[in-house]
Amino acid sequence: MDKLIIICIVLFLAGCHSLKPENTIIEKDQWIIAYKNAVFISCISQSDHNVDVSLPVIKHDISASICFDVLGDKDFSASADSVGRFFHTQIPPSPILDFGGGKAIINECLAYYKNNLLDSIAHNEYKKFRKKRKAMYN
Repeated sequence: MDKLIIICIVLFLAGCHSLKPENTIIEKDQWIIAYKNAVFISCISQSDHNVDVSLPVIKHDISASICFDVLGDKDFSASADSVGRFFHTQIPPSPILDFGGGKAIINECLAYYKNNLLDSIAHNEYKKFRKKRKAMYN
């Protein structure tokens, strides 16, 4: 019986040790990818005259929730959403008359996702995230 109690205490202490804040911080690459994904999702999901946002894929997609979980902070999730919304407003209508002023939303959002500017923004936001997280746990 005494051995069982000692084993339970050791397991409990080992479990508490793994909950230290430094062990819960998301890896840099994962965080940056999640930020960029959140920007992309925001960019493509903006309401527009040629996008049916009621499509089941968009309506039932949980990708934004996954990104929010990885980002771990509503301020950074809101920042990514804001960047995506802004970029969406910058997408020009197609100059090809046959498309009736439609926009190549997915193509443009994907090009922005791969752009060095978004990489730079994501890295800067990650630095802010780390600084905020460090201040919170110190």
